Amino acid sequence: FGNGTNSTTTVNGTGTAASVGLAEIPFDIGTGADGAVNMTASACSGAGISGTAPNCSIVGATYNYTTFNIDSGVTLTTTGSTPLIIKATGNVTISGTIAVTPETLGGGAGGIRGIPPTNGSGTGGGGAGLHDGNYGGGGGGGGFGGVGGRGRGSDAGVGGLSYSTQAGTDGGSGGGGTVNFYNGTLDSTSFGANGGAGGGSLKIVAGGSVTNSGTIQANGNNGVTVEAASVSGGGGGGSGGRINLISASSITNTGIISANGGNGGTSPNGGGGGGGGSGGRILLQDSDSIVSGGTIQVNAGSLGAGAAGGTTASNGSSTASTYLSSGTFTSATIDLGGASEFNTLSFS
Repeated sequence: FGNGTNSTTTVNGTGTAASVGLAEIPFDIGTGADGAVNMTASACSGAGISGTAPNCSIVGATYNYTTFNIDSGVTLTTTGSTPLIIKATGNVTISGTIAVTPETLGGGAGGIRGIPPTNGSGTGGGGAGLHDGNYGGGGGGGGFGGVGGRGRGSDAGVGGLSYSTQAGTDGGSGGGGTVNFYNGTLDSTSFGANGGAGGGSLKIVAGGSVTNSGTIQANGNNGVTVEAASVSGGGGGGSGGRINLISASSITNTGIISANGGNGGTSPNGGGGGGGGSGGRILLQDSDSIVSGGTIQVNAGSLGAGAAGGTTASNGSSTASTYLSSGTFTSATIDLGGASEFNTLSFS
């Protein structure tokens, strides 16, 4: 068992050899081999960190830091297709911004306008918006933590389905693109709309505390609004992505943590607006499941304006829990040095 209240203590053995087994932390905080990261207004410093301060960047991969710090006024953006996993043997402190760029870190691309248009990428990709001979339908919103919204119009794309679990590592999905349609005919060059990209996947695991007084976001992009002369549908919004924060000690949030879906694009001349992307997934785990203060958002994007119809996307899922799970954990033992009696054990 770790910090907190234990319901059962088992003492193994009898007599002078009696001993107590303590639970190990049931997750990997890394080796610290990549050293410390300290991003300031004057330096983007640390293994895997690039850019010119205060605008820093990191490629999606797994890193093993000792400590991880982003000062106020500094923004860290992401590149690459692999989910970002930051492990730290010590504390993680975010006073600035981590902005997961949509379509990076496992986030699905938005569908592309065309003849035919394409669905959004990802397991919950929104369906493409087609046409009924008069007007184009909106693209469907991407699904992830919830279900994406169906676009407006009679030939709209369907919303993407919810998938995965809170403890997974996959990212969100893109919204559907729409067909190029102008003045009652297909147009091979333009007038459709692309869908928004889905948010990516960020996981932070700390042996010490995790403190956020800034912003951590993995939001989906909005679907594109069609050109003013077009009767095509608007693109579907991308779903929110994933943020997993895990601490062996405590998580304190006085800032913003968000994995919101993107809004559907609008269609101003009678076509269907795009469906909103669903909210993403946020998991916060520490020793007591109490995350103080701040704002946590997994909001769905809204339906784009346009023709009648469509459905509302659903919000995502946000969970705060203790990292300790039911079952038996085995670790090294502490020798009590002889027969002992006790009513309370406290370990930290």
